[in-house]
Amino acid sequence: ALNSHDGSAAFRIITTPIRVVCANTQRAAISCARSSFTVRHTAGAKARIAQARTALGLTFKYAEEFEKAARRMVEAEMALGELRSVVDAIWPVTPNDSKQKRTNTEKRWGQISYLFEQAENQAAIRGTRWAGYNALTEFVNHEAPSMGKTDDDKRRARAARIISGSADSLMEKAFALTTV
Repeated sequence: ALNSHDGSAAFRIITTPIRVVCANTQRAAISCARSSFTVRHTAGAKARIAQARTALGLTFKYAEEFEKAARRMVEAEMALGELRSVVDAIWPVTPNDSKQKRTNTEKRWGQISYLFEQAENQAAIRGTRWAGYNALTEFVNHEAPSMGKTDDDKRRARAARIISGSADSLMEKAFALTTV
């Protein structure tokens, strides 16, 4: 649920698997929302809230389906070779591609395979399809190269990429390719 608290924007309820903790994740949650309901701060707001309660029945169904998919992914093993196939499908490389692109591809693979096999935050899910999906999204959100002279500039560029939604299609494709 999102609210401006001063009445300047509508109260919004969205269905999303993204946990909102900052403006970046709020933007990602809004752009990935599977359903939403808006209530403007007007005299008819109470009636709209009653409608929202009915509409939220569908929201809970989406959340349940996402949870089932995530649970299946946690329970399904994923070998490193399978993850490599997913990476190659998301970022295809051909023999005619430049040496720089092939070098970048191997650097990307090194980072993603590290996240999958060794990252501390993957310990509880290591070797699962859920770990594969999380390695991919962590790479896209936190590790992927970005423009900037300083580390702070690069972090800002990554945040802008997330806020703009330009990384959404990659993460959706990662989910589709790792879901069982």
